[in-house]
Amino acid sequence: MAPGSGSRSGLRAPVSAAHRILPDYRREVLANGLVVLIAEKRELPMVSVGLFLRSGSTGDPEGKEGLASLTLELTRHGAGAHDAAAFDEAIESVGGSLSTTVDHDYSGVSAEFLSGDFASGLGLLADLVQRPSFQPEEFERARAKALAELAQSLEDPSTVADRRFARFLFGSHPYGRPTEGTRTSLTGLTRGDVVSFHAKHFVPSNAVLAIVGDIDSRELLAKVQKLFGEWPARPAPRVAAPAPEQVRGRRVLIVDRPDVNQTQVRIGAVGISRSDADYFPSLVANTILGVPFTSWLNQEIREKRGLSYGARSSFRALHQPGPFVVSTFTRNDRLAETVEAAFDTLRRFRQGGYTEEDLRKAQNYRAGLFPLSLETSDQIAAALGELEIYSLPREFYDEQIDKVRSVTLEDLGRAGQRLFPVDDAVIVAVSPAASARAALEKFGPVTVEPLGMD
Repeated sequence: MAPGSGSRSGLRAPVSAAHRILPDYRREVLANGLVVLIAEKRELPMVSVGLFLRSGSTGDPEGKEGLASLTLELTRHGAGAHDAAAFDEAIESVGGSLSTTVDHDYSGVSAEFLSGDFASGLGLLADLVQRPSFQPEEFERARAKALAELAQSLEDPSTVADRRFARFLFGSHPYGRPTEGTRTSLTGLTRGDVVSFHAKHFVPSNAVLAIVGDIDSRELLAKVQKLFGEWPARPAPRVAAPAPEQVRGRRVLIVDRPDVNQTQVRIGAVGISRSDADYFPSLVANTILGVPFTSWLNQEIREKRGLSYGARSSFRALHQPGPFVVSTFTRNDRLAETVEAAFDTLRRFRQGGYTEEDLRKAQNYRAGLFPLSLETSDQIAAALGELEIYSLPREFYDEQIDKVRSVTLEDLGRAGQRLFPVDDAVIVAVSPAASARAALEKFGPVTVEPLGMD
């Protein structure tokens, strides 16, 4: 059911899933369109709150990458009657903590307060979201900080590999653009860009407020109405990424880094969306392939061949199909052997090399992880926000264990054939180009880029 539908208001109805993970929660939609989710969790005198926007870096105009991240960061630097220093002091005075995040599909502000100070903390959050000051000097300071952090991160070959992999795989698609921006895009941003992004995306019909902790849901709803009910209603922006193009054939990118002795390697293709029918089979299949220490990739690349200290694989399921990627590193002189080992392992899975025992172990591993990922109030608040952002059913988390345990060997075969690339894949290596080209040209056409392109 679509976000914002009033028919989902009220307490959650009983679910048929055998494994209850999320607590009961209340869902209300204010007159201005703000979705409010409230769950009581009284074990500790703490309250976690998340304000999530259905706009992430996909909302960054082309050439202005990093705008969403900079805007979210700046909301913390003065709001309402508080300048930047006073706002920080006010958060600390109520025993609170606050952070912002930006992903491709969403962005948000997360905070935690002692339950006795939560009313004051919620008021500060309301100011931050609705009335940020965006002082010019704070804008300049935040942009300079973002540029410095970007420069520092690009000293890390692993970070470079991740960024270049996304861009090489997705090209100009929004999922290929870095959420933190580039030197060029950040340098070109203005305070006016930030003000415009806030005006367009920070609207109540584009937002979800999730509150979890030591609270009374009925009393809290009145406070939320007082603080957020007058947030002016405006149409939600249309932020939708198109479906990315699938990879056809193999192609190779070498990011020239002459000074490294070890090569960071990424191999992958376009994977799945959150609504994909093979979402749970893909989780189980990928657990066998590349998640725990005993995964096939780690056993083949690390234990059997001694090519690396570790190898793993992962999916990012977004509104549209996100990346599937195999990640590892190796000595420069063993690069070709490492890539071949990864493809051998992917090919083995596609050919049905797994057993009932492999399936059972992966199911047990996933079933054990799910409850641990939803133990704390902040984890639950994030999960509630995710239900809305991705239009997932209320029962999504409660049914995860049953869904995982219902995966069959036939499901694994279908997911592996669809999603684990062998002939259609991109390969990215951060390595000295002089030696890497000779090692990788047998896998497909090679492109070499300098390190300084970010």
